[in-house]
Amino acid sequence: DIQNLIKDKYLKVKELLRIKDPATEPYKSVYEAKELLSEMKEILQEYIGKGGQLNIRENAKLAGIYYLLGTIFMSTEEISAAEKHLLSSYYMIEDNSCHSDNVLCATACLNQLGLLYARSLRNEDALRYLDKAVKIYKTYTSNISCEEPLSFITMYAETPPKIEKNGKVILEKTYTLTLYYLAQVHTALEDKEKGAMYCHETLKRQIESNDYEHVEWAVNAATMSQVLIEKNAFKEARHHLAAAMLILDQYEDSFNNDESLQESEILEAKKEELSRRRSDVLRCWIKYCIMLMSYSKERLMGDDDEPECENPPKELQDLCFLTLIDSMDENVVSCCPLLTFEDARPVFLFGQQCCNNATKYYTLTEHATDYTNIAMDHSQLYLALAFFEEDEDRLCKMLKRRLDILKNVVTNLNPTYYLDVCRELWMSLGQICTDMIEIKSKKVRISSLPTTHQIVKINNLVEEGVNYYTSFIKSFIDKRTNEMPIDYPKEHEQAIILANLYAARLYSKYIRPDKGKSMDIDKKSMEFYQTIVNYARSHKDIAQGMGAEVQVAEDMLNLLPYKLNRMVVT
Repeated sequence: DIQNLIKDKYLKVKELLRIKDPATEPYKSVYEAKELLSEMKEILQEYIGKGGQLNIRENAKLAGIYYLLGTIFMSTEEISAAEKHLLSSYYMIEDNSCHSDNVLCATACLNQLGLLYARSLRNEDALRYLDKAVKIYKTYTSNISCEEPLSFITMYAETPPKIEKNGKVILEKTYTLTLYYLAQVHTALEDKEKGAMYCHETLKRQIESNDYEHVEWAVNAATMSQVLIEKNAFKEARHHLAAAMLILDQYEDSFNNDESLQESEILEAKKEELSRRRSDVLRCWIKYCIMLMSYSKERLMGDDDEPECENPPKELQDLCFLTLIDSMDENVVSCCPLLTFEDARPVFLFGQQCCNNATKYYTLTEHATDYTNIAMDHSQLYLALAFFEEDEDRLCKMLKRRLDILKNVVTNLNPTYYLDVCRELWMSLGQICTDMIEIKSKKVRISSLPTTHQIVKINNLVEEGVNYYTSFIKSFIDKRTNEMPIDYPKEHEQAIILANLYAARLYSKYIRPDKGKSMDIDKKSMEFYQTIVNYARSHKDIAQGMGAEVQVAEDMLNLLPYKLNRMVVT
């Protein structure tokens, strides 16, 4: 009997696909399943060829086999064969894709084609097939009297098929997967708004159907918040971050209340995973706080007639998880534009608390790169808050705090392994020193007579700032010759020239106690200016992008020798 033969082979296929093969034979069970499916295909084709009735049901069975073979070829990375079988499967049922026998296979098949093309970076093709899946789903579900979709297990393993009970559940899961793939594809096509919209819809359906993995869901919700803040959708971003924290709390409760896990390695692994992912969500909160303060700054500085800061796109407004709202605490931080220091300070403090909590997991000794990124964000929080601060003494304290945060990191990193990070930190530290000097020098100018303490503070900051810029410059020295390369790396060329210019300028802020020290400082400044001019003379193209900087260096080289000669004469 053909039906029983098909049934037996299909049940064996299901068992084989559940097996986890050893690393030495990773596809052993999959290949066995493929052989059985090929046999099923031959049996059905032979039956039809001998005059068997090719009705919708038999055609659906054959299409299902092609689909299953396509998924197996995808798992074994035989992409061409996978594409061929999946397309064949879909074309066999395309004309009746909304029939209850076909709808599950059609939507699943289109999902797999979307995934296949997305992995091959053929995102336009992926989008075309996924949009077809959406259309089929909507057409099918819009028919109130539609029959329960027929699943593979019912189609192949029940003789005759019983009344399907899980078909609609499977269809809803399949459609959720369609939306998930659409989110990925639209993001890859740089349509972030649609990507975010589909991502939210995916997360919403998972919550409503109670079909989700806690940690994965929370990470996806937090990741989506970053897209939302880029579009100024702060209310929606906050909602997604609060939801992520809630789901992680629920995850913690689930394993803490599971007596079978107590004092087991599984429990420790879950705690480790939770700690890491909670820190990841906290890092998204930090970005939220930085962006909200930055957005508020741009809004306050913008032209009223031509506002720089637009409202979020309509597609992203009011995205929320209704089933979670009553359990969430969204008011941990503001989502409204900030107007004053009093508005900004709580946002800063919340962001700072997130930094402190995130570094409990991402420590400098165990996770140097992550710790460094958090420290840099911490510095950015101070920078964002500084806009709202009018008191210069407090501004200087903020700069000092930024200096301490980044200095702690750079002094503990080995440039051999973290060179790019160190370079970024050296430039940031040099700029912070410069900003502090500007504030302190302004106070000196107002008082007209600097105290010894003020002189020491400013001069120490000058030396410190120059040292940071020098560390950046020297990091490009060719280790074979122990000299700077004739041609700077193109991606760093402008930064090296700017570091020389900034270092030279810093020396002009040095408060000179006597003529001898003054001459020494001017000579050091000239060395940096001379480096810029020499490089520009041998690299004519540099004038195109940095003509103004080169001109400043040339002007100072003409001025400083005259100044030095006057000192010698007097």
